[in-house]
Amino acid sequence: MGEITCENFYSELPVIEEEIKECAFISLDMEFSKLFDNVSKPFSLFDTTEERYNKLHRKVSDITCIQFGMAIYVYDDKIKTFKTSTYSFYTYPQTFYKSDSVVNFQTSCVEFLCKHSFDFNKLFHSRVPYLTDEEELKIKSEMLDELFFDKYFETNIKFRSIEEELMKVLKIVSEWYDTANYGEQTFLEINGCNEPAFIILMQYYLLKKLKYILIDESQLGLNITKIEANTNSEILNKTVHENLKLSLLNKMMGVKYLMKLISKLKKPIIGHNCALDILILSNQFFTPLPENFKDFQNFVSNNFGPIYDTKLLCKEVKRIVSKNDKWIGSSLPEIYSYLKDGDGKKYPDSISIQLTSVEEPQDMKLHHAGWDAYYTGYCFVRMIHIIKSFSCKTHSRIIYKLKTTYKVENYSVYQRKKKNKQIICLSLAIITACVTIMKYLRK
Repeated sequence: MGEITCENFYSELPVIEEEIKECAFISLDMEFSKLFDNVSKPFSLFDTTEERYNKLHRKVSDITCIQFGMAIYVYDDKIKTFKTSTYSFYTYPQTFYKSDSVVNFQTSCVEFLCKHSFDFNKLFHSRVPYLTDEEELKIKSEMLDELFFDKYFETNIKFRSIEEELMKVLKIVSEWYDTANYGEQTFLEINGCNEPAFIILMQYYLLKKLKYILIDESQLGLNITKIEANTNSEILNKTVHENLKLSLLNKMMGVKYLMKLISKLKKPIIGHNCALDILILSNQFFTPLPENFKDFQNFVSNNFGPIYDTKLLCKEVKRIVSKNDKWIGSSLPEIYSYLKDGDGKKYPDSISIQLTSVEEPQDMKLHHAGWDAYYTGYCFVRMIHIIKSFSCKTHSRIIYKLKTTYKVENYSVYQRKKKNKQIICLSLAIITACVTIMKYLRK
């Protein structure tokens, strides 16, 4: 299981991006900074769907996902195997230009996460940043200003506080520049997890003061080359300034880049009891939740592929398996234990699941977003095959999907050809108005 921080995010990004493009589905899990408070109105059995959504809307508005788990299931048709990679991203907002977020923590949630060995040092020191849709648009607009970097430095308290460090760097490079010959290089070492904005600003001020240099950024530092003054170098500097803006924006996008990729490709998403996860994911990484439930349905339909909930799926499995099976409840560890080591093992399974680059721990690592995402995907595959094994009998609520080869195109074909059929998971079928949310709201 790969833990992703700002130190390895960009080196791992091409691999993760390629896996997402090739995968059959993605399973998700999250860890939060807080859960519900005791101030909001309590749920009622008589709530309408809209009333329950409005209550949830208020409750999740200040909840932050601080660890985002993603398991990517790539199906190999030749060996009938899901090759699975799982990742945990430490996600936390970062001060950027005029944006300064407030994150609320709940004592009981912090204690709970500490009990399960959550690494808060990685969260605060090495987190992967992100931007909302609104922040992204605002920053792109601000970047049209030629004095963007100067204003950035002047308006941002955090970067005014490190002005002394920046001046030291400028002094070191200036002393080298004064004695260096054209074509000579120097290397400026930087911390692999320094503030991305600080590294970009450093390059900007170096170019602004010295002008006739080339800067090549690597993970270890900056390679600086002295060049001769000419017309081409002036044009090159203007191009470099624009590229620095783009580089800054890309670095601050962070994990949002992967969210946008998943949204664009409309990959099937698997979650466990995931109504709350979808609400928070939408609110935190995309745009504030709309006031109207119908608008939320439209937003989810337009931005996500089909979403399946294993907690709801297990109800269908329980209905068709032997009543003598020892299956206590519908929590993720209970379902996983039943399927992997319990009575669920006796049901045929022609598909294997293979973790890549890591071995599964002997004991379940619960409440670690990456592993919980893997367990969720595992349960989804196993339960689908249990249902499939009964599909030739009299169970009318079984869909035909999973007789095919797990390619994403099959989901699209199925949705077009079988639009009026029931979905097997009885979950959040995004195309049909968020069934999971509605079921969750009516509990």
